[in-house]
Amino acid sequence: MLLYIYWTMNDFSILMFGGYGMKKSLLFVLFLVLPPLVLSAQYAALLDDKIELDNDAFIKAVVEADTIFIAQYIQGGQTKARVRVVESIFGEASGDVIVTSLDKEKIRRRFRMENFQKGKAYIFITNKKGEEFDLLEDSVTIPVTDDKVSFSFISPYMMNFWIPFNIDLFEVAVSGLKESADNLLTDNTRQTIMKLMSEYDEKNDKNSLKVLLQVAYLAGIRLFSETYDKFIEDTSSLGCIAVKYSAKIMGSIYLNQNILPKIESMTREQQMAFSSAAIEAVSKEGATLIGNLLKSTAPYTPPVSECFPYSQPVSNKTMFVRAIIEIAGPDTLQILEKELVTDNTRWLATALNIISEYEGADLVELVLNVATKETSSEKRLLFADYFDRIKSPETAKTLLKIFNKRNDVTWKRTILSAIGRYQYKESLGFLLKVMNEDPQEEIRTAAAMAIGQLNVVEGVKPLYEFVMKEKSLLAKSIAIDAMKNIADKSVQEFLKKIIKEADNPKVREVAVNALEDNLFILRYGRKKN
Repeated sequence: MLLYIYWTMNDFSILMFGGYGMKKSLLFVLFLVLPPLVLSAQYAALLDDKIELDNDAFIKAVVEADTIFIAQYIQGGQTKARVRVVESIFGEASGDVIVTSLDKEKIRRRFRMENFQKGKAYIFITNKKGEEFDLLEDSVTIPVTDDKVSFSFISPYMMNFWIPFNIDLFEVAVSGLKESADNLLTDNTRQTIMKLMSEYDEKNDKNSLKVLLQVAYLAGIRLFSETYDKFIEDTSSLGCIAVKYSAKIMGSIYLNQNILPKIESMTREQQMAFSSAAIEAVSKEGATLIGNLLKSTAPYTPPVSECFPYSQPVSNKTMFVRAIIEIAGPDTLQILEKELVTDNTRWLATALNIISEYEGADLVELVLNVATKETSSEKRLLFADYFDRIKSPETAKTLLKIFNKRNDVTWKRTILSAIGRYQYKESLGFLLKVMNEDPQEEIRTAAAMAIGQLNVVEGVKPLYEFVMKEKSLLAKSIAIDAMKNIADKSVQEFLKKIIKEADNPKVREVAVNALEDNLFILRYGRKKN
Protein backbone atom coordinates (compact mmCIF):
# COMPACT_ATOMS: atom_id res chain seq x y z
CA MET A 1 0.00 0.00 0.00
CA LEU A 2 1.39 3.39 -1.02
CA LEU A 3 0.92 6.30 1.35
CA TYR A 4 0.52 9.80 -0.04
CA ILE A 5 0.26 13.07 1.78
CA TYR A 6 -2.75 15.07 0.58
CA TRP A 7 -3.19 18.68 1.59
CA THR A 8 -5.30 21.64 0.63
CA MET A 9 -5.47 25.28 1.49
CA ASN A 10 -8.09 24.41 4.10
CA ASP A 11 -7.14 21.11 5.63
CA PHE A 12 -4.56 18.38 5.86
CA SER A 13 -5.33 14.71 5.48
CA ILE A 14 -3.68 11.38 4.72
CA LEU A 15 -5.05 9.22 1.94
CA MET A 16 -4.09 5.72 0.98
CA PHE A 17 -3.64 5.05 -2.70
CA GLY A 18 -6.83 3.44 -3.90
CA GLY A 19 -9.35 5.89 -2.51
CA TYR A 20 -10.06 5.79 1.20
CA GLY A 21 -13.17 7.75 2.13
CA MET A 22 -13.10 11.33 3.38
CA LYS A 23 -16.08 12.74 5.31
CA LYS A 24 -19.42 11.58 3.87
CA SER A 25 -18.35 10.67 0.34
CA LEU A 26 -15.59 8.70 -1.26
CA LEU A 27 -12.86 10.89 -2.58
CA PHE A 28 -10.57 9.38 -5.15
CA VAL A 29 -7.49 11.44 -5.80
CA LEU A 30 -5.57 11.03 -9.01
CA PHE A 31 -1.87 11.31 -8.27
CA LEU A 32 0.62 11.83 -11.05
CA VAL A 33 3.65 9.60 -10.76
CA LEU A 34 6.30 12.25 -11.14
CA PRO A 35 10.08 12.06 -11.54
CA PRO A 36 12.36 12.57 -8.52
CA LEU A 37 11.93 16.34 -8.63
CA VAL A 38 8.69 16.00 -6.63
CA LEU A 39 9.30 16.56 -2.94
CA SER A 40 7.67 13.68 -1.12
CA ALA A 41 5.60 14.79 1.86
CA GLN A 42 6.61 18.42 1.46
CA TYR A 43 3.83 19.52 3.76
CA ALA A 44 4.45 17.57 6.96
CA ALA A 45 1.94 19.35 9.19
CA LEU A 46 -0.37 22.29 9.41
CA LEU A 47 1.21 25.11 11.40
CA ASP A 48 -1.26 27.98 11.19
CA ASP A 49 -4.61 27.60 9.45
CA LYS A 50 -5.24 31.33 9.86
CA ILE A 51 -2.67 32.07 7.16
CA GLU A 52 -4.67 32.49 3.95
CA LEU A 53 -3.21 31.37 0.66
CA ASP A 54 -4.75 33.18 -2.29
CA ASN A 55 -3.95 31.93 -5.80
CA ASP A 56 -4.40 35.43 -7.22
CA ALA A 57 -1.87 36.72 -4.70
CA PHE A 58 0.74 34.38 -6.15
CA ILE A 59 0.14 35.74 -9.65
CA LYS A 60 0.40 39.26 -8.24
CA ALA A 61 3.73 38.34 -6.63
CA VAL A 62 5.09 37.15 -9.98
CA VAL A 63 3.90 40.37 -11.65
CA GLU A 64 5.38 42.62 -8.96
CA ALA A 65 8.70 40.79 -8.56
CA ASP A 66 11.65 42.63 -10.07
CA THR A 67 14.00 39.64 -9.97
CA ILE A 68 13.13 35.98 -10.54
CA PHE A 69 15.96 33.48 -10.79
CA ILE A 70 17.01 29.85 -10.43
CA ALA A 71 19.66 29.29 -7.79
CA GLN A 72 21.32 26.45 -5.90
CA TYR A 73 20.93 26.56 -2.14
CA ILE A 74 24.31 26.78 -0.38
CA GLN A 75 23.61 27.48 3.27
CA GLY A 76 21.37 29.54 5.50
CA GLY A 77 19.15 29.85 8.52
CA GLN A 78 15.52 30.56 9.23
CA THR A 79 15.42 34.02 7.69
CA LYS A 80 18.30 34.22 5.19
CA ALA A 81 20.18 31.96 2.80
CA ARG A 82 23.17 32.17 0.52
CA VAL A 83 22.39 30.80 -2.93
CA ARG A 84 24.31 30.49 -6.20
CA VAL A 85 22.45 31.87 -9.22
CA VAL A 86 22.17 29.41 -12.11
CA GLU A 87 19.94 31.46 -14.41
CA SER A 88 18.03 34.74 -14.31
CA ILE A 89 14.47 34.41 -15.54
CA PHE A 90 13.54 38.06 -15.01
CA GLY A 91 15.79 40.88 -13.86
CA GLU A 92 19.49 40.59 -13.10
CA ALA A 93 21.12 38.28 -10.57
CA SER A 94 24.44 36.45 -10.74
CA GLY A 95 27.00 34.69 -8.60
CA ASP A 96 26.43 34.07 -4.92
CA VAL A 97 23.64 36.21 -3.47
CA ILE A 98 21.68 36.49 -0.23
CA VAL A 99 17.94 35.76 -0.23
CA THR A 100 16.05 37.24 2.73
CA SER A 101 12.58 36.90 4.30
CA LEU A 102 12.51 33.11 3.97
CA ASP A 103 10.44 33.01 7.16
CA LYS A 104 7.79 35.33 5.71
CA GLU A 105 6.82 33.05 2.85
CA LYS A 106 3.17 32.34 3.64
CA ILE A 107 3.17 28.74 2.47
CA ARG A 108 5.95 27.95 4.97
CA ARG A 109 4.12 29.81 7.71
CA ARG A 110 0.94 27.80 7.09
CA PHE A 111 2.59 24.40 6.58
CA ARG A 112 5.64 22.75 8.07
CA MET A 113 7.71 22.12 4.95
CA GLU A 114 10.98 20.34 4.44
CA ASN A 115 14.11 22.44 4.80
CA PHE A 116 16.02 23.71 1.79
CA GLN A 117 18.51 21.10 0.59
CA LYS A 118 22.11 22.04 -0.01
CA GLY A 119 23.02 21.90 -3.70
CA LYS A 120 19.38 21.71 -4.83
CA ALA A 121 18.06 24.33 -7.24
CA TYR A 122 14.94 26.43 -6.61
CA ILE A 123 13.13 29.28 -8.31
CA PHE A 124 13.15 32.39 -6.12
CA ILE A 125 10.60 35.18 -6.73
CA THR A 126 12.04 38.32 -5.18
CA ASN A 127 12.47 42.06 -5.08
CA LYS A 128 16.02 43.34 -4.91
CA LYS A 129 16.88 45.41 -1.84
CA GLY A 130 20.41 46.72 -1.97
CA GLU A 131 22.70 43.75 -2.42
CA GLU A 132 20.12 41.27 -1.14
CA PHE A 133 16.99 39.74 -2.66
CA ASP A 134 13.81 39.85 -0.57
CA LEU A 135 11.54 36.81 -1.07
CA LEU A 136 7.91 37.82 -1.64
CA GLU A 137 5.59 36.39 1.01
CA ASP A 138 2.96 35.16 -1.48
CA SER A 139 5.56 33.45 -3.67
CA VAL A 140 6.53 29.79 -3.71
CA THR A 141 10.13 28.56 -3.78
CA ILE A 142 9.75 26.05 -6.59
CA PRO A 143 12.18 23.08 -6.85
CA VAL A 144 14.01 22.54 -10.15
CA THR A 145 15.65 19.30 -11.31
CA ASP A 146 17.37 18.67 -14.66
CA ASP A 147 15.82 21.74 -16.34
CA LYS A 148 12.37 20.63 -15.25
CA VAL A 149 10.02 22.25 -12.80
CA SER A 150 6.90 20.79 -11.22
CA PHE A 151 4.26 23.41 -10.58
CA SER A 152 0.73 24.70 -11.27
CA PHE A 153 -0.06 28.34 -11.95
CA ILE A 154 -3.74 27.71 -11.22
CA SER A 155 -3.09 25.89 -7.92
CA PRO A 156 0.32 27.18 -6.80
CA TYR A 157 -0.14 26.23 -3.14
CA MET A 158 -1.49 22.70 -3.68
CA MET A 159 1.41 20.46 -4.59
CA ASN A 160 -0.71 17.45 -5.47
CA PHE A 161 -1.84 19.40 -8.54
CA TRP A 162 1.66 20.36 -9.65
CA ILE A 163 2.57 19.14 -13.13
CA PRO A 164 6.14 18.55 -14.42
CA PHE A 165 7.24 20.63 -17.42
CA ASN A 166 10.35 22.22 -18.93
CA ILE A 167 11.79 25.39 -17.49
CA ASP A 168 11.40 27.26 -20.81
CA LEU A 169 7.62 27.19 -20.34
CA PHE A 170 8.00 28.70 -16.88
CA GLU A 171 10.15 31.46 -18.34
CA VAL A 172 7.61 32.41 -21.00
CA ALA A 173 4.85 32.17 -18.38
CA VAL A 174 6.58 34.86 -16.31
CA SER A 175 6.86 37.08 -19.38
CA GLY A 176 3.22 36.48 -20.31
CA LEU A 177 1.88 37.23 -16.82
CA LYS A 178 3.91 40.42 -16.48
CA GLU A 179 3.06 41.67 -19.95
CA SER A 180 -0.61 40.81 -19.58
CA ALA A 181 -0.78 42.79 -16.32
CA ASP A 182 0.47 45.83 -18.25
CA ASN A 183 -1.81 45.09 -21.25
CA LEU A 184 1.31 44.94 -23.42
CA LEU A 185 1.54 41.32 -24.52
CA THR A 186 4.43 41.13 -27.00
CA ASP A 187 4.57 39.24 -30.29
CA ASN A 188 7.63 37.39 -29.02
CA THR A 189 5.73 35.97 -26.05
CA ARG A 190 2.78 34.97 -28.25
CA GLN A 191 5.06 33.31 -30.80
CA THR A 192 6.98 31.45 -28.10
CA ILE A 193 3.74 30.09 -26.65
CA MET A 194 2.59 29.00 -30.12
CA LYS A 195 5.93 27.33 -30.82
CA LEU A 196 5.89 25.43 -27.53
CA MET A 197 2.28 24.40 -28.09
CA SER A 198 3.19 22.90 -31.47
CA GLU A 199 6.17 21.06 -29.96
CA TYR A 200 4.15 19.64 -27.06
CA ASP A 201 1.29 18.68 -29.35
CA GLU A 202 3.64 16.86 -31.73
CA LYS A 203 5.19 14.96 -28.81
CA ASN A 204 1.75 14.36 -27.23
CA ASP A 205 3.14 15.91 -24.05
CA LYS A 206 -0.17 16.38 -22.26
CA ASN A 207 1.35 17.54 -18.99
CA SER A 208 3.10 20.46 -20.64
CA LEU A 209 -0.03 21.25 -22.66
CA LYS A 210 -2.07 21.45 -19.44
CA VAL A 211 0.36 23.99 -18.00
CA LEU A 212 0.48 25.89 -21.29
CA LEU A 213 -3.31 26.20 -21.23
CA GLN A 214 -3.06 27.57 -17.67
CA VAL A 215 -0.60 30.19 -18.86
CA ALA A 216 -2.67 31.10 -21.92
CA TYR A 217 -5.74 31.44 -19.70
CA LEU A 218 -4.08 33.64 -17.09
CA ALA A 219 -2.26 35.80 -19.65
CA GLY A 220 -5.12 35.96 -22.16
CA ILE A 221 -3.21 34.45 -25.08
CA ARG A 222 -5.33 33.18 -27.97
CA LEU A 223 -4.20 29.87 -29.48
CA PHE A 224 -4.63 28.25 -32.90
CA SER A 225 -8.23 27.13 -33.45
CA GLU A 226 -7.26 23.94 -35.26
CA THR A 227 -5.01 22.80 -32.44
CA TYR A 228 -7.54 23.82 -29.78
CA ASP A 229 -10.16 21.71 -31.53
CA LYS A 230 -7.91 18.70 -30.89
CA PHE A 231 -7.61 19.58 -27.21
CA ILE A 232 -11.35 19.68 -26.58
CA GLU A 233 -11.74 16.28 -28.25
CA ASP A 234 -9.38 14.76 -25.69
CA THR A 235 -11.29 12.77 -23.06
CA SER A 236 -8.59 13.07 -20.39
CA SER A 237 -8.16 16.01 -18.01
CA LEU A 238 -6.50 17.92 -20.88
CA GLY A 239 -9.86 18.06 -22.67
CA CYS A 240 -11.61 19.14 -19.49
CA ILE A 241 -9.10 21.96 -18.94
CA ALA A 242 -9.38 23.02 -22.59
CA VAL A 243 -13.16 23.35 -22.30
CA LYS A 244 -12.95 25.12 -18.93
CA TYR A 245 -10.55 27.82 -20.21
CA SER A 246 -11.98 28.10 -23.72
CA ALA A 247 -14.02 31.28 -23.20
CA LYS A 248 -11.06 33.40 -22.12
CA ILE A 249 -8.48 31.80 -24.41
CA MET A 250 -10.56 31.43 -27.58
CA GLY A 251 -13.48 33.79 -27.00
CA SER A 252 -17.25 33.45 -26.71
CA ILE A 253 -17.83 32.93 -30.43
CA TYR A 254 -15.53 29.90 -30.41
CA LEU A 255 -17.29 28.58 -27.29
CA ASN A 256 -20.74 28.85 -28.83
CA GLN A 257 -19.76 27.55 -32.26
CA ASN A 258 -17.15 24.87 -31.51
CA ILE A 259 -18.01 23.53 -28.05
CA LEU A 260 -21.68 24.19 -27.35
CA PRO A 261 -22.97 21.92 -30.19
CA LYS A 262 -20.82 19.04 -28.90
CA ILE A 263 -21.25 19.38 -25.17
CA GLU A 264 -24.10 16.90 -24.71
CA SER A 265 -21.85 14.12 -26.08
CA MET A 266 -18.80 15.14 -24.06
CA THR A 267 -17.67 13.69 -20.74
CA ARG A 268 -19.41 14.67 -17.52
CA GLU A 269 -16.29 16.55 -16.44
CA GLN A 270 -16.26 18.54 -19.69
CA GLN A 271 -19.94 19.38 -19.24
CA MET A 272 -19.13 20.82 -15.82
CA ALA A 273 -16.13 22.66 -17.25
CA PHE A 274 -18.42 24.10 -19.92
CA SER A 275 -20.49 25.68 -17.14
CA SER A 276 -17.44 27.62 -15.96
CA ALA A 277 -16.64 28.72 -19.50
CA ALA A 278 -20.25 29.74 -20.16
CA ILE A 279 -20.20 31.95 -17.06
CA GLU A 280 -17.06 33.72 -18.25
CA ALA A 281 -18.55 34.20 -21.71
CA VAL A 282 -22.00 35.15 -20.30
CA SER A 283 -23.34 32.73 -22.89
CA LYS A 284 -27.15 32.94 -22.99
CA GLU A 285 -27.20 30.02 -25.41
CA GLY A 286 -25.01 28.13 -22.99
CA ALA A 287 -27.43 28.79 -20.12
CA THR A 288 -30.27 27.17 -22.05
CA LEU A 289 -28.14 24.11 -22.79
CA ILE A 290 -27.03 23.90 -19.17
CA GLY A 291 -30.69 23.97 -18.18
CA ASN A 292 -31.25 20.92 -20.37
CA LEU A 293 -28.25 19.18 -18.79
CA LEU A 294 -29.58 20.00 -15.33
CA LYS A 295 -32.83 18.28 -16.22
CA SER A 296 -31.45 15.28 -18.12
CA THR A 297 -28.20 14.26 -16.40
CA ALA A 298 -27.84 12.21 -13.23
CA PRO A 299 -26.12 13.72 -10.18
CA TYR A 300 -22.34 13.36 -10.39
CA THR A 301 -19.43 14.63 -8.33
CA PRO A 302 -16.09 14.56 -10.19
CA PRO A 303 -12.87 13.33 -8.62
CA VAL A 304 -10.25 15.82 -7.55
CA SER A 305 -8.09 16.61 -10.59
CA GLU A 306 -6.19 19.38 -12.36
CA CYS A 307 -9.53 20.40 -13.89
CA PHE A 308 -11.19 20.54 -10.46
CA PRO A 309 -8.32 21.44 -8.10
CA TYR A 310 -10.43 21.71 -4.97
CA SER A 311 -10.46 19.77 -1.73
CA GLN A 312 -14.10 18.81 -2.39
CA PRO A 313 -15.42 19.49 -5.90
CA VAL A 314 -19.10 20.33 -6.07
CA SER A 315 -21.59 18.19 -7.99
CA ASN A 316 -22.49 18.76 -11.61
CA LYS A 317 -26.01 19.87 -10.68
CA THR A 318 -24.67 22.41 -8.18
CA MET A 319 -22.37 23.85 -10.84
CA PHE A 320 -25.21 23.90 -13.38
CA VAL A 321 -27.51 25.85 -11.05
CA ARG A 322 -24.78 28.39 -10.28
CA ALA A 323 -24.08 28.86 -13.98
CA ILE A 324 -27.76 29.39 -14.77
CA ILE A 325 -28.03 32.06 -12.06
CA GLU A 326 -24.80 33.85 -12.94
CA ILE A 327 -25.45 33.94 -16.68
CA ALA A 328 -28.99 35.25 -16.02
CA GLY A 329 -30.48 34.15 -19.32
CA PRO A 330 -34.08 34.84 -20.39
CA ASP A 331 -35.31 31.49 -19.07
CA THR A 332 -33.31 31.45 -15.82
CA LEU A 333 -36.30 31.83 -13.51
CA GLN A 334 -38.31 29.17 -15.32
CA ILE A 335 -35.43 26.69 -15.09
CA LEU A 336 -34.93 27.38 -11.38
CA GLU A 337 -38.63 27.10 -10.62
CA LYS A 338 -38.71 23.60 -12.12
CA GLU A 339 -35.85 22.61 -9.81
CA LEU A 340 -37.69 23.93 -6.75
CA VAL A 341 -40.89 22.07 -7.54
CA THR A 342 -39.56 18.63 -6.64
CA ASP A 343 -40.37 15.66 -4.42
CA ASN A 344 -36.67 15.26 -3.62
CA THR A 345 -36.28 17.18 -0.35
CA ARG A 346 -32.51 16.65 -0.32
CA TRP A 347 -32.12 18.30 -3.71
CA LEU A 348 -34.59 21.05 -2.73
CA ALA A 349 -32.41 21.87 0.29
CA THR A 350 -29.32 21.94 -1.94
CA ALA A 351 -30.97 24.10 -4.61
CA LEU A 352 -32.25 26.60 -2.03
CA ASN A 353 -28.83 26.75 -0.42
CA ILE A 354 -27.24 27.56 -3.80
CA ILE A 355 -29.83 30.23 -4.62
CA SER A 356 -29.29 31.81 -1.18
CA GLU A 357 -25.69 32.55 -2.19
CA TYR A 358 -26.95 35.12 -4.71
CA GLU A 359 -28.66 38.47 -4.29
CA GLY A 360 -31.55 39.68 -6.38
CA ALA A 361 -35.20 40.60 -5.89
CA ASP A 362 -36.18 38.32 -8.76
CA LEU A 363 -34.71 35.29 -6.97
CA VAL A 364 -36.39 36.19 -3.69
CA GLU A 365 -39.75 36.55 -5.42
CA LEU A 366 -39.23 33.29 -7.30
CA VAL A 367 -38.60 31.29 -4.11
CA LEU A 368 -41.48 33.03 -2.34
CA ASN A 369 -43.82 32.15 -5.19
CA VAL A 370 -42.90 28.45 -4.99
CA ALA A 371 -42.99 28.45 -1.17
CA THR A 372 -46.55 29.74 -1.04
CA LYS A 373 -47.76 26.82 -3.15
CA GLU A 374 -46.00 24.18 -1.05
CA THR A 375 -48.17 22.05 1.22
CA SER A 376 -45.54 19.72 2.69
CA SER A 377 -44.52 20.82 6.21
CA GLU A 378 -41.00 19.44 5.68
CA LYS A 379 -40.49 21.45 2.50
CA ARG A 380 -42.02 24.57 4.03
CA LEU A 381 -39.37 24.40 6.73
CA LEU A 382 -36.71 24.31 4.02
CA PHE A 383 -38.19 27.44 2.45
CA ALA A 384 -38.25 29.14 5.86
CA ASP A 385 -34.56 28.25 6.28
CA TYR A 386 -33.88 29.88 2.91
CA PHE A 387 -35.41 33.18 4.02
CA ASP A 388 -33.40 33.02 7.24
CA ARG A 389 -30.17 32.54 5.26
CA ILE A 390 -30.78 35.56 3.05
CA LYS A 391 -31.54 37.84 6.00
CA SER A 392 -30.38 41.38 5.26
CA PRO A 393 -31.85 44.91 5.26
CA GLU A 394 -32.01 44.71 1.47
CA THR A 395 -33.97 41.44 1.57
CA ALA A 396 -36.38 42.98 4.08
CA LYS A 397 -36.97 45.94 1.73
CA THR A 398 -37.61 43.54 -1.15
CA LEU A 399 -40.16 41.55 0.86
CA LEU A 400 -42.00 44.67 1.99
CA LYS A 401 -42.05 45.98 -1.58
CA ILE A 402 -43.72 42.86 -2.98
CA PHE A 403 -46.06 42.32 -0.01
CA ASN A 404 -49.15 43.60 -1.84
CA LYS A 405 -48.16 42.14 -5.20
CA ARG A 406 -50.43 39.18 -4.51
CA ASN A 407 -53.59 39.10 -2.42
CA ASP A 408 -52.75 35.64 -1.13
CA VAL A 409 -52.84 34.80 2.57
CA THR A 410 -49.91 32.35 2.44
CA TRP A 411 -47.84 34.83 0.41
CA LYS A 412 -48.38 37.60 2.95
CA ARG A 413 -47.98 35.39 6.01
CA THR A 414 -44.67 34.05 4.70
CA ILE A 415 -43.39 37.60 4.24
CA LEU A 416 -44.58 38.74 7.67
CA SER A 417 -43.01 35.72 9.34
CA ALA A 418 -39.64 36.42 7.70
CA ILE A 419 -39.81 40.14 8.57
CA GLY A 420 -40.47 39.28 12.20
CA ARG A 421 -37.55 36.85 12.38
CA TYR A 422 -35.24 39.44 10.80
CA GLN A 423 -35.91 41.76 13.78
CA TYR A 424 -35.17 44.99 11.93
CA LYS A 425 -36.70 47.83 13.95
CA GLU A 426 -37.25 49.79 10.73
CA SER A 427 -39.99 47.30 9.79
CA LEU A 428 -42.20 48.26 12.75
CA GLY A 429 -44.11 51.00 10.93
CA PHE A 430 -45.06 48.65 8.11
CA LEU A 431 -46.12 45.90 10.50
CA LEU A 432 -48.27 48.29 12.56
CA LYS A 433 -50.05 49.46 9.43
CA VAL A 434 -50.80 45.88 8.36
CA MET A 435 -51.92 44.90 11.87
CA ASN A 436 -54.31 47.82 12.14
CA GLU A 437 -55.62 48.14 8.58
CA ASP A 438 -55.58 44.79 6.75
CA PRO A 439 -59.14 43.51 6.21
CA GLN A 440 -58.17 39.87 6.80
CA GLU A 441 -57.89 38.74 10.41
CA GLU A 442 -55.32 36.08 9.54
CA ILE A 443 -53.00 38.73 8.08
CA ARG A 444 -53.55 41.13 10.99
CA THR A 445 -52.64 38.44 13.53
CA ALA A 446 -49.58 37.42 11.48
CA ALA A 447 -48.42 41.05 11.64
CA ALA A 448 -49.01 41.05 15.40
CA MET A 449 -46.84 37.96 15.79
CA ALA A 450 -44.10 39.61 13.70
CA ILE A 451 -44.21 42.69 15.96
CA GLY A 452 -43.65 40.43 18.96
CA GLN A 453 -40.67 38.88 17.19
CA LEU A 454 -39.18 42.35 16.58
CA ASN A 455 -38.85 42.65 20.36
CA VAL A 456 -39.01 46.46 20.47
CA VAL A 457 -40.70 48.45 23.24
CA GLU A 458 -42.50 50.61 20.65
CA GLY A 459 -44.61 47.59 19.75
CA VAL A 460 -46.06 46.98 23.23
CA LYS A 461 -48.79 49.63 23.38
CA PRO A 462 -50.01 49.00 19.78
CA LEU A 463 -50.35 45.29 20.63
CA TYR A 464 -52.36 46.15 23.75
CA GLU A 465 -54.65 48.39 21.69
CA PHE A 466 -55.01 45.60 19.12
CA VAL A 467 -56.08 43.17 21.85
CA MET A 468 -58.69 45.55 23.18
CA LYS A 469 -60.27 46.38 19.82
CA GLU A 470 -60.23 42.95 18.13
CA LYS A 471 -63.38 40.87 18.50
CA SER A 472 -61.94 37.42 17.85
CA LEU A 473 -60.70 35.47 20.86
CA LEU A 474 -58.04 33.86 18.65
CA ALA A 475 -56.76 37.24 17.43
CA LYS A 476 -56.64 38.58 21.00
CA SER A 477 -54.79 35.49 22.25
CA ILE A 478 -52.22 35.66 19.43
CA ALA A 479 -51.53 39.33 20.13
CA ILE A 480 -51.08 38.65 23.86
CA ASP A 481 -48.64 35.84 23.09
CA ALA A 482 -46.76 38.21 20.80
CA MET A 483 -46.63 40.91 23.49
CA LYS A 484 -45.21 38.57 26.14
CA ASN A 485 -42.10 37.95 24.00
CA ILE A 486 -41.00 41.59 24.20
CA ALA A 487 -38.34 41.96 26.87
CA ASP A 488 -39.48 45.21 28.46
CA LYS A 489 -41.07 46.00 31.85
CA SER A 490 -43.90 47.91 30.19
CA VAL A 491 -45.27 44.55 28.99
CA GLN A 492 -46.11 43.71 32.61
CA GLU A 493 -48.14 46.90 32.97
CA PHE A 494 -50.14 46.39 29.79
CA LEU A 495 -50.83 42.73 30.53
CA LYS A 496 -52.18 43.74 33.94
CA LYS A 497 -54.42 46.30 32.19
CA ILE A 498 -55.77 43.53 29.94
CA ILE A 499 -56.46 41.34 33.00
CA LYS A 500 -58.33 44.22 34.59
CA GLU A 501 -60.19 45.53 31.53
CA ALA A 502 -60.96 42.51 29.32
CA ASP A 503 -64.55 41.29 29.41
CA ASN A 504 -63.83 37.74 28.27
CA PRO A 505 -62.48 35.54 31.10
CA LYS A 506 -60.55 33.42 28.60
CA VAL A 507 -58.68 36.52 27.43
CA ARG A 508 -57.87 37.36 31.04
CA GLU A 509 -56.59 33.82 31.56
CA VAL A 510 -54.30 34.08 28.54
CA ALA A 511 -52.97 37.39 29.86
CA VAL A 512 -52.29 35.87 33.31
CA ASN A 513 -50.21 33.09 31.77
CA ALA A 514 -48.43 35.60 29.55
CA LEU A 515 -47.61 37.73 32.59
CA GLU A 516 -45.71 34.82 34.13
CA ASP A 517 -43.93 33.98 30.87
CA ASN A 518 -42.83 37.58 30.33
CA LEU A 519 -41.54 37.82 33.88
CA PHE A 520 -39.36 34.77 33.19
CA ILE A 521 -37.94 36.52 30.10
CA LEU A 522 -37.22 39.68 32.11
CA ARG A 523 -35.44 37.70 34.84
CA TYR A 524 -33.45 35.21 32.77
CA GLY A 525 -33.20 36.81 29.34
CA ARG A 526 -34.78 33.85 27.55
CA LYS A 527 -38.09 32.10 27.01
CA LYS A 528 -39.20 29.14 29.05
CA ASN A 529 -38.26 25.79 27.59
